[in-house]
Amino acid sequence: MHVDPNPRTPSAGVCELVEGIVDAVRAADSPRIQCLLDDLVKVADLAALLLLRSRLHQGLSLRAEEPERALRERR
Repeated sequence: MHVDPNPRTPSAGVCELVEGIVDAVRAADSPRIQCLLDDLVKVADLAALLLLRSRLHQGLSLRAEEPERALRERR
């Protein structure tokens, strides 16, 4: 199987879906996550999946840093 090492940039609609998924994950809104993933499946390609992975990682990393940042600010 050949995988393009430089996948194209996802469309604005795909980017909007990805951001919606990231927001839903932050809010722990399982029904919304499922609905958005169902929509993403219809249009996803490698670029979309890589974007989703990256945004989820960024979002979760930022969320993990919030308690540490709050502790530093209290000092």
